Amino acid sequence: MCRVIFCRSSTSGDFVEALAHFPEYIVPNRRKKRAYISSILSKNEVGRDDKYNRRLFLRIKRGHYIVNPELSLRVDDEWQNIYDLLQVDMVSFTYTQPTRSYYSDTNEHFASQILAFKNYLQTLR
Repeated sequence: MCRVIFCRSSTSGDFVEALAHFPEYIVPNRRKKRAYISSILSKNEVGRDDKYNRRLFLRIKRGHYIVNPELSLRVDDEWQNIYDLLQVDMVSFTYTQPTRSYYSDTNEHFASQILAFKNYLQTLR
């Protein structure tokens, strides 16, 4: 399996961190808890057999998910793949002041990871 997927996958902790900023009246506190989020991710896995499963997430490894690469949304009476709509390049990030590390250019490294992720998505479609 492609190592870059683990960098771009989401965990329940990522959702907990993102949802923490929403007020109670938008997202109730009980829905901000890791256990609740993990149960929602698990119940909606692609391979799960449940009549209420929406098959929204593909589990990459234990606790790591990506949005189902086969998921399509209807836009103007036409079905479009979720990753075409998300534009993976647009949701990635860029350092304004790249740091020197093991990699010579941090932004170049992230760009290559995004490209590898897009190629991996193509194999899943």
